[in-house]
Amino acid sequence: MTAAVKRTVCFVLPSLNGGGAERAAVQVLNALDADKWRRTMYLFRREGPYLSAVDPGIALVSGAGGSRWQRWQELRRFLRKTKPDLVVSISDPPATARAGDPLPITSVVKNQGLAPAGVSTTTKFWLVVGTTKKNLKGVQTIGPLAPGVSDSTGVALSVYSDTNPGTYSVLACADDDAATTCKDQDDWVEAWTKLRGA
Repeated sequence: MTAAVKRTVCFVLPSLNGGGAERAAVQVLNALDADKWRRTMYLFRREGPYLSAVDPGIALVSGAGGSRWQRWQELRRFLRKTKPDLVVSISDPPATARAGDPLPITSVVKNQGLAPAGVSTTTKFWLVVGTTKKNLKGVQTIGPLAPGVSDSTGVALSVYSDTNPGTYSVLACADDDAATTCKDQDDWVEAWTKLRGA
């Protein structure tokens, strides 16, 4: 029986300092099935309180530092060498939002594979706290992507007026629907935290 080919995912972060976004990145990457995913985390600086929480099975790579230009060049060389199938960049969304407010988020999708991604995808976004999920209004639709091509089509999201105040994570799910509500970890795209509804 032929073993399934693992896909490679690389999470890119400045460091593991900070708070919710970094913690969420570690939690999502740790939770991905190691039998399906070859997991990598690239840090511009190898520091932060969540380093010890990274699963030992994750390849943890860090740059040598230097100027911002040098750091980006290092990352570029690393991605060219390793050719991950999926690159996930983690960042914080706006710190606060009220129920009914617009919530601008930048989500970049890139086809890191060698073959064209010929099918359009729809990404839905959710507010998450514990096991509770509340969808955000709006979706991101990405058309077919040639190898190496990225799309940062803007995402016009807003918070539903019946959203309870609280501190949430934001979870993006590719081609999600109400039946799965992000339960399939293959559909996880990105996670951020420190979004406050008030």
